[in-house]
Amino acid sequence: MAKSNPLKKCRRCGEHKPKNIFVDISGNLNPRGAYCSDCHLIRVEEWKQAAIEERESKLRKLRIIYGEWWRHYCLPKEFADEIYNERDFCPYCGDKLPPQYIGADASTSLFRGRAHLDHMDPLNKGGEDSIRNVVYVCDNCNYKKGKRTFIDWLQTLKPKYRAISREIYETKHGHPPESFEQGEPNGRCDGSSFELCMDEEDLRELYPTPIVNGPPVNKSITITASFSIDDNGNIKVDTKVTNSKGDERTH
Repeated sequence: MAKSNPLKKCRRCGEHKPKNIFVDISGNLNPRGAYCSDCHLIRVEEWKQAAIEERESKLRKLRIIYGEWWRHYCLPKEFADEIYNERDFCPYCGDKLPPQYIGADASTSLFRGRAHLDHMDPLNKGGEDSIRNVVYVCDNCNYKKGKRTFIDWLQTLKPKYRAISREIYETKHGHPPESFEQGEPNGRCDGSSFELCMDEEDLRELYPTPIVNGPPVNKSITITASFSIDDNGNIKVDTKVTNSKGDERTH
């Protein structure tokens, strides 16, 4: 006589269904799972939609803050998963791209054996810490590249991957690597911009116009401020920003 399959209540739909159609969080059959297979598929679609909506909201907020120049200021961390999924191989050598993280969370991601987020124009030479300047590569290539400029690094690659890497650079930057101008060292920011956690309407009130009118300046700057008081007792501040090229901007 065949054994009857015991029933179990699905956490989502609330129906009692055979245990053998329940799955774990990865979708594998598991009688100890909390959701039936049908509800798991629905949840996956809900996760996908939520991720799309979060991405679109983040892009709108970045455009509110930085306008058309948002790609120059968007930290890689904000779209790390998308950058990782751009390709499944290291563009510098062609090896299969290692896992993005090792272990249960990103706290172990400094160890060897995982994919590295490489700044094509090195930070110590004024490269941007932005999504337009990064690519995921294998750890070996990242260690070999070190602090070299991208144009110098290209010369060490095999012709096939030199062409692939150059194309990636030019697509992301909008110009060839020869056009990069070295500047002051730039730091890496591992945090997230607090503004991206704000409501869009509040953000529009805070920033009625973009806060920048161009890409970051990777040259040393001098800021000169002058203060004056008008007839009504209001303090007026005039600032002049001068970079190492002699370009001035008054605020």
